[in-house]
Amino acid sequence: MRDKTHQSGQIIVEYVLLLLVVVAIAAAIVKTVASRDPSDPGFLIDAWDRMLNTIGNDLSD
Repeated sequence: MRDKTHQSGQIIVEYVLLLLVVVAIAAAIVKTVASRDPSDPGFLIDAWDRMLNTIGNDLSD
């Protein structure tokens, strides 16, 4: 009975560590994609800004 308790604790620890790794990877991806730093914007923010500027510069006919 004692071995099953230790395995249950190990599963919880492994799950928490896996969750920590996934959250760290997700944070790195979000920082790369959607960084709002003016000197180094994320590629999504940069593409969105270029698209808005293109639409804004479109002169009416």
